[in-house]
Amino acid sequence: MQLDRGIRRVIRFGGVWVVVSVLLLAAAIPASIEASERQPLGQRVDDLRDGFSALSGWVRMTGEITTLTSPTAVAGGQQVQSLLVEPSGDAILLLANRELDELTEITGQVSNSANAADTARRVGGPRFPVGDLEVIDRYVITVDDPIVPADRQTWAPVWVALGVAAVLVVGRRVGYPVVRLRPDAPPPAGPRPLAVGEPMDVRPLEPQEETGPSLAAPWGRLERVPRHRHTDPYFELRIPGQERPIQFRRHRWSRATPGTLWTIRERVPVVHLHDWGIEVVLALRSEADRDRLLASFALDDEAPEGAAAERQARA
Repeated sequence: MQLDRGIRRVIRFGGVWVVVSVLLLAAAIPASIEASERQPLGQRVDDLRDGFSALSGWVRMTGEITTLTSPTAVAGGQQVQSLLVEPSGDAILLLANRELDELTEITGQVSNSANAADTARRVGGPRFPVGDLEVIDRYVITVDDPIVPADRQTWAPVWVALGVAAVLVVGRRVGYPVVRLRPDAPPPAGPRPLAVGEPMDVRPLEPQEETGPSLAAPWGRLERVPRHRHTDPYFELRIPGQERPIQFRRHRWSRATPGTLWTIRERVPVVHLHDWGIEVVLALRSEADRDRLLASFALDDEAPEGAAAERQARA
């Protein structure tokens, strides 16, 4: 929550570009690390046959590996020669310090050779794999020890950072009003309700229409009105451009829910009013005004002023 508040505070005070810059920097770090870490180049035998860019290079290859060197020579500590066979039938001779039969992927340095195919068949003898194999004659691979694992870099954090930065940039241009209501919030204690005839400045909002970085809705006026009959309203909301006010009569299903609205530049206290089929979100100038409105809407039912005056006269 503290982090969330801090980010919103930075954004509201015009620091959206700072947040975007930090996100872009965070996205660039994994890419920079990836670029700085050298990895063997994934190759196939066909790629080597078509021409290699240098006399030697670091490669990664996959296939079925068969040891060609005899068990006696392996036990004697001699260099182990193996054959890597790809599913296509292409094969290449491997040089290593141990048997590689359990592997399906190797990394190593490619070197030139004059007669690798003949050497593989001669060394392998009966251990040479059966089938229609085509061993590349011009190259052999000296296998790394240990094998360099494939880079399993996950790019999810990078895409998340870029996505959040994009949302902030778009929001900086068009605004993104977010309304968060708190229906379970306890009623405020202590604020003075509106007196009869006392107005309060409010902004009737349609959040989906607020597409700018700040609120554009005009200010209206909410007033607690005198009541002479039980059918009279408690409040009237006058909106610029509308001749007739919106009247709130209050009933057992009426609700006044506090909340907050955020744009890029503003944090605005709001109240969502529901009364006799009327639903409206009102933005207020301050949290104190919001608490006074909630206290006013939560007043206990009271007798109309005319009835109260009549009782006083009888007394």
